[in-house]
Amino acid sequence: MSDSIVGETRDGTFRITTTGRLVFSLNARFRNVARDALASPATTIEVDLASVNYVDSAALGMLLWLRDAATQAGKNVVLSGVHGVTKTVFEVAHFEKLFKINP
Repeated sequence: MSDSIVGETRDGTFRITTTGRLVFSLNARFRNVARDALASPATTIEVDLASVNYVDSAALGMLLWLRDAATQAGKNVVLSGVHGVTKTVFEVAHFEKLFKINP
């Protein structure tokens, strides 16, 4: 599975779908897709992590940046498909206090 980040609007939600690893080398791509989400009319930004098998500390920073930017734009961020190692990292970082996390 290769690492990728794509975005699309569906049913009033902008979905950012990530696959493979969410790591520092994808920061520019993530921010570009996130800027599209922030500029869209969608009020909710969903980050679909169901196909992610690894996150590094930069990924945590990318998600926090998105949360802050979305809050300033009056949008909500939801993390979905969190599982495995990603779930463990988010639990250690107490992301459940910062994000709505859907299974």
